[in-house]
Amino acid sequence: MPLLSTKASFKGVKLIDFGMSKCFHPGESTTRSHLGTPGYMAPEIMTHKPYNELVDIWSLGTVAYIL
Repeated sequence: MPLLSTKASFKGVKLIDFGMSKCFHPGESTTRSHLGTPGYMAPEIMTHKPYNELVDIWSLGTVAYIL
């Protein structure tokens, strides 16, 4: 979800959505949770494969493309 620091400017865009976040514990490198908004999900999540924090880069790229 994008938030703006002022109504007249996009200079202060903040992206938030931690409702379905997952914390990695020491020694844990992947997860298999299938949560999120389908339009922003990385292919690894959609195909139920193990994934790591790099799927967040996919989602960020999707948001950047839309903007």
